[in-house]
Amino acid sequence: MTPPIHQPPSDLPRLPSRHAHAHKGDFGLALVVGGSRGMVGAVARAGMAALRAGAGLVRLAVPDICQDAVAGFEPSYMTTALPADEAGRISADAGETIVGLSEAATAIACGPGLGQSDELNQLVGWLYQNISKPMVVDADALNALATEREVLDRPAGPRILTPHPGECARLTGSIDEGRGARDEGRGARDEGRRSAAIELAGRSGVVVVLKGHRTIITDGDSVWVNTTGNPGMA
Repeated sequence: MTPPIHQPPSDLPRLPSRHAHAHKGDFGLALVVGGSRGMVGAVARAGMAALRAGAGLVRLAVPDICQDAVAGFEPSYMTTALPADEAGRISADAGETIVGLSEAATAIACGPGLGQSDELNQLVGWLYQNISKPMVVDADALNALATEREVLDRPAGPRILTPHPGECARLTGSIDEGRGARDEGRGARDEGRRSAAIELAGRSGVVVVLKGHRTIITDGDSVWVNTTGNPGMA
């Protein structure tokens, strides 16, 4: 039976109030792993978003060659330098350090600005299977998992995958990238996106956030569609 689609509630629950004596340690630590030479903005903005979303502490783990540039974006998050390869990407040698950092984290995000290499493909797959904390997998980390598809079904903890249609196609082969899409056939296209998201989530035991016009969120059982937003990022 195909799961029904739910629309977001019109009256969203309010964020809980914070006690007057609360401090930053009460509201979690977000660890963001990413960045590479020439792509520091993505990981920096992910860290800024975590701060604005209410994380008490935010730490960005980035290649050592990028640390100063990333730190210069925002003084309110922390940065940790990881060993880098010759191209300025995180080295495979960083695995144990990242796992160590994750022990103090409440949640992890992996992928923004990460870049692509064979070493990173193996590193991301290893982290996916060895970090038990909740992890959001985005951008180049998804591309890494697409080369190690057998890993998708073996997460070490809760996972949220946030592909756009092209990344979802690489993960599942179920839909095309949809670039240049027009209104013709939108219903069939939306059904294809929905089916691909449900299949990926159900098979891998993860939550999938399939981005695009009418973003689809599913755990394989329930399906939600975000009808808000606009094409401003285009």
